[in-house]
Amino acid sequence: MDNQIVEGREAEAGITALLSRPEVAYLHARNVLAGCYMFTVTRP
Repeated sequence: MDNQIVEGREAEAGITALLSRPEVAYLHARNVLAGCYMFTVTRP
């Protein structure tokens, strides 16, 4: 398990970097300030 905090305009690069790792199947996106789950990102 890993995590990465990125600003909105850097989100696409962060998603791409994490999904480029073969051991990563999906990502859970969270709102850091509110502390809540927002959505899941999966491979195409």
